[in-house]
Amino acid sequence: MERKLNIALVLGAGYSRRLLDVFSPLSERLEVKAYGLLNDISAESYLTDIPLQTFIEDQHLPGFMLGVEEELSKSDVIIASGLTDASTYQAFRYAYHHQKPFLLFCQKENELKKALLEKADEFSDCVQNASGFLVYDENVAETLEFMGASVDKIYRLSPEIEVRRFGYHEKLKIRFRDYLKVASNELLIVSSLTDDTAPLELMTAFKMLEALDSALFARTKLLFVGNPTNKDKVKYRAVDLQLTKSIMFIAQDIRPFFIDLMSASDLYVSLSTELDLTERLFSVLEGMACGVKVLVDEEHPLVSVLDPMFVVQRAHPIALSLRTLLMTQVDKTSMIHIAAEHYGADSHTTEILSFLQNRMAEKPSHLPLAGDFSLVLLGLTKLAREDYVGFEAAFDTEFARWGSHGDYKGRMLVLKGQTFLAAQKLDEALLVFELCTAETTVQREAFLGLAKIAFLTHSTEEALSFYRKALALKPNDSEAMGGIGIVYRKMGMADEAVYWLGKSIS
Repeated sequence: MERKLNIALVLGAGYSRRLLDVFSPLSERLEVKAYGLLNDISAESYLTDIPLQTFIEDQHLPGFMLGVEEELSKSDVIIASGLTDASTYQAFRYAYHHQKPFLLFCQKENELKKALLEKADEFSDCVQNASGFLVYDENVAETLEFMGASVDKIYRLSPEIEVRRFGYHEKLKIRFRDYLKVASNELLIVSSLTDDTAPLELMTAFKMLEALDSALFARTKLLFVGNPTNKDKVKYRAVDLQLTKSIMFIAQDIRPFFIDLMSASDLYVSLSTELDLTERLFSVLEGMACGVKVLVDEEHPLVSVLDPMFVVQRAHPIALSLRTLLMTQVDKTSMIHIAAEHYGADSHTTEILSFLQNRMAEKPSHLPLAGDFSLVLLGLTKLAREDYVGFEAAFDTEFARWGSHGDYKGRMLVLKGQTFLAAQKLDEALLVFELCTAETTVQREAFLGLAKIAFLTHSTEEALSFYRKALALKPNDSEAMGGIGIVYRKMGMADEAVYWLGKSIS
């Protein structure tokens, strides 16, 4: 009997539950196990077919997953979700050092951008060494390609849900409506409360419904769910529109009682573009799987499978769409059928399995890690200030390790040149900076160093030339522009000095 492929899913603080949704239908054909950060795992994550084991982070080693290392050693493939989580990078390091295939699940474009800003070195290491990527959003795929990920490493997931996990439940409807104090003869509209203008637009449309059909409005309630930063603004707007008796708010996460909420609802409205594309799609799709009618905008991913009456047409008042849908009887089973027919789970199982098999052949290459190098450079910089003799010995050791990498070599040479310059060893600094500028990866700091040496040796024209070369590598660099200004001041060219010094601080 062929052994099942062993998949380890690492779920850090910012994990996406969609990763569990992807692999839950595959749990019969794969040996899938999830490992989640103890305090950040949602109750819903325990309800899938995937076994879940929690771990804690070592306070002294952030991201070190206590209780999981041995389990990861048994896996064939490690897949992590949460691009800014320490546990993701710990899992990557484990895969890197033990030569296991490592894949990243990338859902949100905003999270991708945040990782690029906050964890540039670590994320770059992951992208360069990862065996593959699982994505829903085409924008995310394009960003990964821009970062250097090859096309064959990126698998574009098709949205699927396990419809059987949802469905309409009359008892849940009654219980949740009792909780909300919504009568059985009243209609309930539900929408996410987001930080964009969508909630305000929906509220205005709801107010217009009063003028269109006062009787319908009188027996309709609008419920916003979510806890964004603008919630107070929306509440004040409800007061201004005199809608306080018709609008309700739920601030907590709705996922644990999503089926209850959808069963109790008559209409689910999704007009916000603030949510990432994947969540916009799935929130509506899962609502449909509960049998609820939906109203979406023309840009929504589900437009192609929905009847036009479920879509707000451009230049068509939202209030009219609300009125039409609230007055139209739609069989709940028909909504469930649409979700099952077009997005039923397990239709892409073979493709995902094939992708995983192909990616297993490509394990992390043993390239030097940028995250490690940053720590090395930080340590050398500190040593250069405190112990010059110790710095030289440590530098030689680390240079032998990192010097084969063009960029790292250049950055280390710059540090050595700057250390010589600080010690007033101008000849030694000059040689190092010149060596650095001869490298393929030219460091702007090398030209700045050469400019300072030229300035100190009264070679003002050379100093200007080097500062301009540094400026060419980094336009609007304040240090280079300030240096040009200082050189001009030394040359007695006051107007030019004022101009460049002014630019350096503007």
